[in-house]
Amino acid sequence: MKVLQISQYYTPHVGGVEKHLSKVNQELIKDHYQLTVLAGNENLNIAKTELIDQVRVHRIDNRFSNHYKLKIWQQVIAHRELFKEADIIHIHDVFWWIIPLYPLIFHKIFITFHGYESSSGANKKAIFWHRLANKLSKGSIAVGGFHEKYYAVKADYVIFGASEQEQSTNNKNNLKKIIFVGRLVPETGILTYLEALSILKNSKINYHLDVFGDGLLMNRAKEYARKHELDVTFHATVAEAEKLFANYPIAFVSSYLSICEALKQNCRVIAHYHNQFVKDYLTMSVFKDYIFMTDNPQKIAQAIIKAPKTKTFDKKISNSLSWTVITNTYKKLWQKK
Repeated sequence: MKVLQISQYYTPHVGGVEKHLSKVNQELIKDHYQLTVLAGNENLNIAKTELIDQVRVHRIDNRFSNHYKLKIWQQVIAHRELFKEADIIHIHDVFWWIIPLYPLIFHKIFITFHGYESSSGANKKAIFWHRLANKLSKGSIAVGGFHEKYYAVKADYVIFGASEQEQSTNNKNNLKKIIFVGRLVPETGILTYLEALSILKNSKINYHLDVFGDGLLMNRAKEYARKHELDVTFHATVAEAEKLFANYPIAFVSSYLSICEALKQNCRVIAHYHNQFVKDYLTMSVFKDYIFMTDNPQKIAQAIIKAPKTKTFDKKISNSLSWTVITNTYKKLWQKK
């Protein structure tokens, strides 16, 4: 079966959707699917076409410019042969890309709704595109349960994160170090986490924090850590962060993928939210009983030194959060007539 996947980005670009798509494709290759990805690209040094792990990758110019939508549509039309030859066309979020070709391909379109466009919540435009995409697709997958509440989209399947790491039982509680993985932006709570470490430091309790990520708050975070003399090391974004969690007893993470990876490596997860929307994103998930969630730096500080009461990560849940299981969900969706 020939499958064409459409995504704003693809590996080597680093991100949750990119990793999701790459992992699913690796599983599909094992079952002899013929895979092609059409993705955007902002780095002109990356090849426009290449073969990555038996996946044909075609890239279009995704740099923002005047008449941005028209530019995307022109490039999509130029790749119309990819759409014609595919048995299945699966779109990851960017449904509007295929609008010019929709009358020709409507009978084989599926979609996955991944995260959210803005941490402030769903605006009318986002709701419109979600509902239109869901209506005009043969079937859909939602990553997380919040889509139905905020976007009025009822997907055929709801999935969450995944990790192929075996569930760890290593006792790491004597280690006084913490890992943060994610973008350094307001919604991931990096400054709130640093404030919590400062609260502990003022009580002469010191923890080391390794930060893996980048973003607009990088300089502010570095300045805060320097000013308050916190033991923090800032690292670059890493494509495969899941293997790092094994070295830490506590993880500051708030995305499904990172939460899943951290829980499987026996980390205590402290997830920050800054509004009701992000709180619902966290609570309307399979992880809600296994993580500590708060928007308060004092409570984060308390959770660091004394583990909050949360359920032990269930082995059955853990086993269900694999890329094999998620890939099987895609296969079941594509069988929908």
